[in-house]
Amino acid sequence: MLSMSQQLQLRAQNVDYGIALGNFRVLSLEFRRLFSNQCTQCR
Repeated sequence: MLSMSQQLQLRAQNVDYGIALGNFRVLSLEFRRLFSNQCTQCR
């Protein structure tokens, strides 16, 4: 059984991980949008 502080620490890490994943998703969407704009300008 984990202590209370260990549980809180794990939960905080999971939250950070979720935020990082969300940021990565947003960045990849932005990158895809920019890339598609570049491609349409090239033609």
